[in-house]
Parts: sequence; C-alpha cells; structure tokens
Amino acid sequence: MVRSIPRRREVTAEIDFTYSALADVDEPLSPAGVGRKLDAMGFGSFQVAVLILCGGVLFSEGSQLMVMGPVAMLLEDHWSLPPLTRVLLASTIHLGYVCGCLLSGLIGDRLGRRPCVLMSYLLTGAFGFACSTASTEVVMLAYRFGAGVGCGLGIPAVFALLAEVSPSKHRAEGLVIMASLVVLGELYATAGILFVDPHLTRSGDHCDIYLLSVMQEAGHQVCSWRTLLEIAAAPSLFMVMFALTMLWESPQFVTVRHRDYQEVNRILETVRKSNGAYNVPVRFTPDSGVVQEQPYTLRPTAAPRDVRAFDTITGRHYSGTVWTMILVTACKDFGLYGLAYILPQYFRGVKSMSLGLQLVISASLAIPGAFLALLLGSYRGVGHVTVTQALGFLCTVCGLGMLQLSHMPDWMGSVSAYALRGLVLGYYAVVSTYTAEVFPTNCRTTAIGVVSAIGRLGAVAAPLILELSKRDSRQTLDAVITLLIVLMVAAMAASGINLIWETKGLPLVSVSPEESSAELDYTSQQRVAEAQALLGGNGRSDKRTTSSYSSAATSSCSIIQGA
Repeated sequence: MVRSIPRRREVTAEIDFTYSALADVDEPLSPAGVGRKLDAMGFGSFQVAVLILCGGVLFSEGSQLMVMGPVAMLLEDHWSLPPLTRVLLASTIHLGYVCGCLLSGLIGDRLGRRPCVLMSYLLTGAFGFACSTASTEVVMLAYRFGAGVGCGLGIPAVFALLAEVSPSKHRAEGLVIMASLVVLGELYATAGILFVDPHLTRSGDHCDIYLLSVMQEAGHQVCSWRTLLEIAAAPSLFMVMFALTMLWESPQFVTVRHRDYQEVNRILETVRKSNGAYNVPVRFTPDSGVVQEQPYTLRPTAAPRDVRAFDTITGRHYSGTVWTMILVTACKDFGLYGLAYILPQYFRGVKSMSLGLQLVISASLAIPGAFLALLLGSYRGVGHVTVTQALGFLCTVCGLGMLQLSHMPDWMGSVSAYALRGLVLGYYAVVSTYTAEVFPTNCRTTAIGVVSAIGRLGAVAAPLILELSKRDSRQTLDAVITLLIVLMVAAMAASGINLIWETKGLPLVSVSPEESSAELDYTSQQRVAEAQALLGGNGRSDKRTTSSYSSAATSSCSIIQGA
C-alpha cells in the first residue's frame, strides 16, 4: 500500500510508527528500520534495565554533589579553609565534569555509549573513595576533579543510550525518570548525613590524618567527613558490577557507526526476549546499496563522520539549537546545583532541627517537580519546547518571590523557595530529555557533551557569586536569585526563537540532513511533519528545514511503497 507524504501530514499526534516492523522477515539494515523494530517491541524489561543501569550515573552524581557541602563545613575546622577554598571544593567537581563531557563526546560517538558508562562508574567510584583518604586540600581538590571527570564521561552517554533503545511513544517518560534520579542520589547522601553526623560535630581530633582516623574508627570514634565521602562513592562501585554484565550497546549506534547487522540482530533479539515481543521478527541483512558493513569493534575506525560531528552541530540546521541549548542548560544547572548550595544557607535561621534534617527536607522538595515533569512528559498534546518555556516562567515567578523586597511578606520567600526547588528539577528533567532527543545519532553524544560542558559553567558560577556577594552586600542571596531570573527570561526568549525541532513521540534522526540517504530523509521529513501536527499547527516550523527536505519527497515515497 502506498502512503504519500501529504497523507502523513494529516495524521494526528497519536502515530503508529510500527507500520512496517512486521511486514518483512528479512530487511536491509538501516537506522529507520531499527527504530521501527524498537517501536514494535515497546517499552519493557530491557528498557527498564537500561534505565536503572544508566540512571546509576545520575544517582552517583547527585550523591557526590550533595555530600560536598557538609564535608566542606567539617574541613573548614580541620584545615582552616578560607572562603575561596570552600568554593573550590564545591566547584572542582563541576570543572572535572566539563572535561568529562567533552571526552564523552569524543569517545561515545566513536567507541560507543557503553564504554563511557563503564568508565564513568569506575572513575567516579575510585576518585570518590580516594577523596576519603585525602590529607590536604590540594589532594582533595585533585580527587574531586577526577570524580567530576567520571560523572562527565557518563552523563551524555546515558542519555544517548536510553534515547536510542526506547520506543518513540515512551521515550520521553523514560528520560524524565532517569534525569530525576539525581534527586534520589541527593536523598541517599542526605540520609547518610542524618545517620552518621546530623549536626556535623562528630569529626574528632586527628581526622585530617588518614591512618589515625582509621584507628579512631576502629575504636568507635567516627571521622564523619571521611565516612560521608565513602558513602557517596559506594553506588558507583556497586553499579559497575551489574553494568559490566547486563548493559548492551545502542543498536542505533552500531547501525550508524559500524554497520554490523549481526551485532544489531543480537541486541534486538535480547530486546525481543526481554520484552516478550516474540511476534516481532529480527532479521536484518546487509545491503551494499544502503550500507557498507564494518565489523563491530571497540577500535575506532576511520570514517568521514568522525570529522563531521562538530560540522553537524555547528551547521545551519543545528547551530541555533546548540547555542540555545547551551543557554538553557546553563540556566538549569545554575538553578539546580546553585539551589543545592544556597538553600541550606537560606534556611540556616531554622534552629529547631538539625542540619542533616534540613538537608533531607531540602532534597525532598524536588520530588514534586519530578512528578510534574513526568506528567508533562507523558502528555502528547504539548511539546517539550512549550513545557520548557512554561516551567521557566514558573521558576521566574518563584524567583521573584524569593527576592527580599520591602513590600513582600516574609512567608512568601519561604514558600517561593520550596516551590522553586521542585520546579527547577522539573525544568532540569525536561531540558535533559529534549537535549537527548534533538540531535542526530551520529553526533548525539558529542552534541550532548558540548552543551552539557559549557552549560555546567553555570553551576560553577553559583557558589562563586554567592561567596563574593557576602563581602559586598547584606542581602547575599539576592544577587544569585536575580541572575537566575535573568537567565530564565533569556532562555525562554531564545527557546521561542531557535528551538524549531519538536521531538516528543517522534523518531530519532540518525544523521544530519546533509548526510542522509533516502530513508533517513524520509525519517527527518516525517519528524518535521508530525511535529507540526503535534503542536496543533501553531506555526513552529523553519522554512530552511522545510525546503531542505522537499528534495527527498520522491525517494521517500519509493521507500514507503517498499514498506
């Protein structure tokens, strides 16, 4: 049956992308074909396992970031740390994250997503545990930088991997849930603080000397800051054992990069058995007219696409998206990690509860934001771009409520702070989901790495601005909150202008439009057409994009006829 392009433009948002998944037993290997198989198999046990194994990276990052604030307060007494050193202890892991994200892009789009995840667990766990043995602030800073590199290696890879193994219909929900696991990591770390040293007073004499502190712990004298760092490093060392044996490579990456149809068949066969989709045939064959098969190996092979990753993300189709997502990512990181540093000081006046309990409450405030992001992510009537703008507006309103203005009642600041914590997490989850979906498969990890690396500088700026404002102003939090409001407004404006790609519930694009073959052109054209239908014809389209895909209409129709 022939399906013309105009008919597909009239389809509503509820689209069945599996129309040809069961048509042929033998099918030439192609990214679009792999996507149709995954859509037919649905979201099942395989995707849940990938979500857990990849989500452990975000869980570990959350625990590492949350524990450093209390540890810095304890080390301030032991090592007589100046304010700048305290800021460096909180920010060094973010600087390492920047380097790790850039490395993840280089490795993930050549060797694969799985090696990045494994290296992330190993580096985060090893350097995180080594932090507990540090004897000086310089050694501590070096170890914290290494832990940040480990976190940065994993974040782009896990988002790319889960996006590429999930069916289109439920991909957004899975990515939102995984992004929200950073809060569970924070709760895990705060629970450790509450259990080990709720008042941060249990680090005795000589805790700055590792061997003496070990002897003290053997004598039931707790060196709490070392124990807290060990607790934060434990999840990474625990998860790497399961990831080594249970985590598979992305079939989309193997298709685009290596063209190894046998490896793709093995991965999809595992997906089929795990999800119980035995009625979906998995028999891809090589087609010399479409692909050039290369054996799947961890050794990087020379290919033209190696040098095209940065060309793609800086080309005319994605350059506006990249720079806008850098601004939006800086905004979300400044808000999420900046508030994690600021809120304990904002609630410092509460004397009726321990600091550990205050940290637990502060981390728990983000849970409603995770549910809000999941609800909006699963609703097909509104796209990610619109949700991002709406959450940014709500964060701006809450930020205005936190400003210490003369005509505002005191209770408004506290309520706004509680609400802002949850809304920022929802903003973080939706932005992370959109970043994972919008870029092509052949450069997805590179693009996520570049966006995340530059955007994470916002997290570095938050504690620095707070400490500098303490010297110059009594209202120390106003400068940080004001900058957050300015970033949110700028991100909303840039999103409305440059984010022309809608991705919710739509197939992933495997390569850039300039490189795409006939079938890949059809996938890209289909994505633009269905995005317009999803957004209800609100005019969110790009004339450049529409014209660039018009030349593929003839070849696309021939592919649809063959399906």
